[in-house]
Amino acid sequence: MKGMVEEMADINLALGKTTQASNYVMPYASSKAVDGNCSTPTSRWLGNVPGWISVDLGAPYLVYRWCVRHMPSAGWVAPDYVMSDFKLQGSNDNTNWTDIDTVTNNTTNPTDRIITGVSFRYFRVYVTKGLRTNNKLASLMELEIYKAPKSSYLLGLTVSSGALSPAFAKNTFVYAAPSVAYGTGSITVAATTEDAAAALKINGIATTNGQPQTVNLNYGANVVQTAATASDSSSTTIYTVNAIRTSPYLTGLTLSGGNLSGGFGQNTYAYTTSVGNEVGSITVTPTAQDPSARITVNGAVVNSGQPSGAIPLNEGANIIPIVVTPTVGTAQTYTVTVYRKSTLYLSNLLLKNGVTNVAANPVFDGAILDYTASVPSTAANITISPTLATGVTATMTINGNSVVSGGRVTIGVISGVNTISVVLSSSTSPVKTNTYTVKVTKP
Repeated sequence: MKGMVEEMADINLALGKTTQASNYVMPYASSKAVDGNCSTPTSRWLGNVPGWISVDLGAPYLVYRWCVRHMPSAGWVAPDYVMSDFKLQGSNDNTNWTDIDTVTNNTTNPTDRIITGVSFRYFRVYVTKGLRTNNKLASLMELEIYKAPKSSYLLGLTVSSGALSPAFAKNTFVYAAPSVAYGTGSITVAATTEDAAAALKINGIATTNGQPQTVNLNYGANVVQTAATASDSSSTTIYTVNAIRTSPYLTGLTLSGGNLSGGFGQNTYAYTTSVGNEVGSITVTPTAQDPSARITVNGAVVNSGQPSGAIPLNEGANIIPIVVTPTVGTAQTYTVTVYRKSTLYLSNLLLKNGVTNVAANPVFDGAILDYTASVPSTAANITISPTLATGVTATMTINGNSVVSGGRVTIGVISGVNTISVVLSSSTSPVKTNTYTVKVTKP
């Protein structure tokens, strides 16, 4: 977002004030040059040259602009009826005058001039060469003296997280603050105004000039706006600081095939899923809590919320790391283990200790090959019953003992870890095998 300055209309201090003139031709008195009327031909000052018209502002004011609206403002032909040579003067006693700005060989209407700020109570236009059609006559429709607006700029802007980029300058309105780590929930912002009486707001909250204001940070990008309003309400200037609270965490993780075990949770870092043998590759779509964080999937950079490239899957376990690296702080790694079924796989693997079912860990899935289980110290053996998946033709052995699909083999167990292998072999040439392993622990 760009910084901006919202300006109020300039204030014409001469409007309706007391005037004087060195001379005037009836009925064109000097007061008619400050009545705000530029369209009525008789609403003007007319006098002889050299001559002058002055206005009393009532008190000294800092002035930055003056304007003479000539007779063409009311319909006369330009440039014949504009004044040629004249100057603006200022005084605080209405006696001693200081030259401020000089105009020569003027042909334009209006004559609208910006000057370096000067402070006087009285201002006058002194004419040395009048209308271009008759330079012995001076005439103007309106004399305008404009108050210099109070400043709405800042003298300084700081943040507790470090130096702004670029370095602060009052005419630069957009900055970046150094990123802060995940655990930093806020920063302080302090602003000092050029106009000590200016009103100051940080993110809409009125703030004391020069005092730090706490700003809470969301994860990712934060926009902090400091608005300074000049004490005369003539303008408001807005400065924007872009602050980032980094995060090493994901807010979402999806796969093109399969469902994450247990569903996604920001603070759960390991997941599994399984896919059929027909699924030869998979894409991963991670969404970062901090959009500025760097994400890699299987070592390749991925944009937050966008899918990775296709990741080839071998039969069995495929471990895919997702690493989230913030601009500040420590990286976090999530892993997804994708189990791809073989063409030789089981639909079930039942374990029993006598008549009691023995739970496998993880829960059986035909794509997962490795399991653990536990039996009590009183168990003498364990019975295993494998079932081939529909459409799969294979021979099977359990620790070398042949078994048919749905059949059972009983294996003796001893204290410690007992490894049981279920080997599936294809009946076609060349022979393909697939092995499920169960490690059974007995106290």
